[in-house]
Amino acid sequence: MRRPRSSLVAALLGACLILGACNQGGSTTSSRTEPAASTAEAAQDQTNSAPGVSIHRRTDSPAPPSPSPSSTPSARSTASTRSKPSATPAPPADPPAGYVSVSAPTAGVTFAVPADWSVYNTFDDATNQEIADHLETDVASIKNSTGLMDLMTLAPARDSLGVMEGVFCLKLALPMDATTIESTVRKSASDSGGNVDVFTSTESTNGTIYYGIVSSADNYALVGRVYLPNSSGSYVTTYVYASSTERLQELISVLATTLR
Repeated sequence: MRRPRSSLVAALLGACLILGACNQGGSTTSSRTEPAASTAEAAQDQTNSAPGVSIHRRTDSPAPPSPSPSSTPSARSTASTRSKPSATPAPPADPPAGYVSVSAPTAGVTFAVPADWSVYNTFDDATNQEIADHLETDVASIKNSTGLMDLMTLAPARDSLGVMEGVFCLKLALPMDATTIESTVRKSASDSGGNVDVFTSTESTNGTIYYGIVSSADNYALVGRVYLPNSSGSYVTTYVYASSTERLQELISVLATTLR
């Protein structure tokens, strides 16, 4: 049985171009949202030309359940220049049973992922080859991506629909507001032929987390495009992969409650 090539690789390549454009277009320490907005929009234009990996729908398994629309209001009305914790934010929780803390040291965030996942923070030739073997793809695609990543975590095996669960963070953190984040998520999904099934927010010790859940008609993998605030209030672009909305929400919920 032939498995679909990993959608994670395609997104990694797209993420490379996003981060590359941000590095050229703006400072990570700027407190103005207008440069961040222009940088994010320019980066999404670059994503369209990413050398992606073809993804084919499996024919040997039933399709996953359709994502249900979120009843949570859009984050448009909560836009602010930087993420601001509530007056008395709850302290970050310890990792729940079966989870372990991992860090993206350059971006400045720590959160929990399943304890049996592989965790990578450095990406030498041997590590890149290990990741390529795990994802069943060529090492060149991995090398083009991991140099721009701060953290990559991967499940030990694909799930029943052939999707490799994982979470990874880019190195760059930008000051962004809710409107810019939502626009970035929706434009990226539209440019790649995907659909934003949910866009919402949740609170953390560091401030408000914004995220969109993106689906595609020709791919079982759902992508959570999550924007995690670090302790300085800048946002770290984070990607979460799973084959159902429920599983994505579960992983994102743990990220939110353990974020520090």
